[in-house]
Amino acid sequence: MTEKEFMTFNRTGTEAKHLIPHTKSKQITWHAPPHGWIKCNVDARFLSNSGAGTSAVILRNHQGSIIGGTSTNLAGTSALAAVAMATREALVLAT
Repeated sequence: MTEKEFMTFNRTGTEAKHLIPHTKSKQITWHAPPHGWIKCNVDARFLSNSGAGTSAVILRNHQGSIIGGTSTNLAGTSALAAVAMATREALVLAT
């Protein structure tokens, strides 16, 4: 997965800010985890008409540096199932 797929980040110290493309005015602020911890962000998308989905996982250290990530195409039955599968991928990646 490329950095572009995780948005373009504007770093300020240990925070990264970006705009979500489909919500033009909503700004999200990312906060780094405590020293020695890893933060895992997970997202998934599911299309009920096709039963197809995709998930994305990114792992960052206390400095905000990417230390791992993955994206997966998946088949499922609901958006909740897609998020559950994405969370499972995150746990596998983190171990």
